[in-house]
Amino acid sequence: MTVRFGADDAANRISSLVAPGSVHSIPRYRASKRSWKRLVTCVENKFAGLDVRITDVAPNGNDHVVVKVGGKQRNIGRKGEAIGGLAPFNGESLNNVIVFAFDQGGRYRTQTNCETIAHEVGHIYGLDHSYHCRDVMSYLQGCGKKSFLDKNLACGEHNKRECVGSRPGQNSFEYLQAVLGPAREER
Repeated sequence: MTVRFGADDAANRISSLVAPGSVHSIPRYRASKRSWKRLVTCVENKFAGLDVRITDVAPNGNDHVVVKVGGKQRNIGRKGEAIGGLAPFNGESLNNVIVFAFDQGGRYRTQTNCETIAHEVGHIYGLDHSYHCRDVMSYLQGCGKKSFLDKNLACGEHNKRECVGSRPGQNSFEYLQAVLGPAREER
C-alpha cells in the first residue's frame, strides 16, 4: 500500500500520520493466509456486540476506516522507539482515516497484532488509554487477553490520570456502543 501525507482521506490513501514530503510504501503483512484469517477473526471478536463490519476487501465510498497491517513505523517516515501501531486521535469519532498496525518484529503474533488493531481503532472512535490491564485500550501488559471492558475505568498510560475531555473515566465497550451502535441482527 502506498500512502502520502495530507488531511486524512483513507479512500485516497492520504494520512496525517505519515511524514510530509514524500510517498510512503508500506509492505504487506507477510504471515500465512491461515494466520491472516485468524487475525481477521480475532478482530471481529474484539468488536462483537457492536455495529461494525470487519472485512479484508476494500469497500466503496468514504464511510469506512482502513487498517493497514504490516511494515514498520519507518515505512511511514516515523523514527524513534518501536511502536505497535498508530492512529489519529482527537478524543472524538473520526472516519475515512488510516490506522496503522505494524509488524511486531516480524513475529506475526496474532493476539498481539489483534489487540494492537483494536486499540488503534478504539482511538479513532474517541477512546483514550485505559489504566486497567485487561482493557484493550491499556498499555499495561501481562494480564492475558484484552477486550473492550464494560466497566468504568480510569485513564492513563503508566499512571492514572483524567481522561481526554475531562471525563473522570471511560467504559470502552459502552462508549463504542454509543458511537457505533449495538450489533444488528443479520437480515
